[in-house]
Amino acid sequence: MATKPFSKAAKFFRQRHYEQVIRLLEPQVFRFRESFNFYYLLGFSCLHMGDFGSAYTYLKRGHDIKPTDIETLLGLASVHLKRQETAKAIELWLEVLDSDRKNQYALRGLRLLKKNSDPEFIIDYTESGKLERLIPQPARTFPLYRLLLAILLAGVVAVLLLVAPFSPLRITKSVSETYLPALDIGDIPKLTEVEKSNHPFSFSEMEIQELFESMGRYFRAGRDNMVRREINRILLSNASEPVREKARFLIASLKAPSFSNFKDNFAYREVIKEPALYAGCHVAWKGAVSNLQIGEHAIQFDLLVGYETGRVLEGQVPVTLPFSVRIDPELPIEVLGSVALTGNQDIPFSLTALSVHQFLKEQQ
Repeated sequence: MATKPFSKAAKFFRQRHYEQVIRLLEPQVFRFRESFNFYYLLGFSCLHMGDFGSAYTYLKRGHDIKPTDIETLLGLASVHLKRQETAKAIELWLEVLDSDRKNQYALRGLRLLKKNSDPEFIIDYTESGKLERLIPQPARTFPLYRLLLAILLAGVVAVLLLVAPFSPLRITKSVSETYLPALDIGDIPKLTEVEKSNHPFSFSEMEIQELFESMGRYFRAGRDNMVRREINRILLSNASEPVREKARFLIASLKAPSFSNFKDNFAYREVIKEPALYAGCHVAWKGAVSNLQIGEHAIQFDLLVGYETGRVLEGQVPVTLPFSVRIDPELPIEVLGSVALTGNQDIPFSLTALSVHQFLKEQQ
């Protein structure tokens, strides 16, 4: 199991860089489908990131492989508490105490519910960040040489602050705030095509400049989904080829989201109206599972969008999961995925899933 992506993910986990763990491991699910350690790292990373649906999916699979693992039981108990399924949370904490009578996390959870089990209290508790008190935390590794280096650097910084003149500190910007040459179209002499052609969108040069300014604002705000939609708008317009090339270049700078950090969802009615405008964008839609097919390298099903309560069907979308996960076709599901054009007029787009989670109907 000591493969490169796994050992790297384990290091990120010890450093509590959970988003990097998820990004590394989720594409490897088929490769490590029988590994308890894999599902442990992935499940607890999702749990610490607040993605409870995915956390439950991965921890449950880990529990199936190793039913007696105490930390996995504690993780599942915290998910049930978040869902206000207190009876199941208590059952799991008692199961932990059967093996470890002094387990502080299980005792803490039971004392919490003995004190107050009202739904309002549980919501306040789980949404205030206190749920971490019921979850085992990874031990940080901090070698002596790093400690000495940190002390030395702290001393240098202190001296510089005393010696340097008082002036505002320049804070290094994050990656999402850095300057991208692709956002600058000032060096392009002609922003629109000379010859008139039939495009879904037609813009003046001023409007194209405004679109790039909007993309810059979205990009700096970390709203990558909005950036991708505006890129598509440029590509579907009368913009000149150099402008299109700049727009295409931006795509490589966009990051794939997770449930915990996803922004700017697009409704099914928006995407079905103009599928090409939303190609490559991400959506998170709830619905029911139909026509489930489990293959050797992928899982496929039709998502009945909006039908999670069995009342309103907005539409039907094919979904492909390039990773292994257990799906119950009887339970509602939420899919986070990217829009992919099919070239089929009857079914104009499908979803390639990044993550999924299932829930009980009464949770809606």
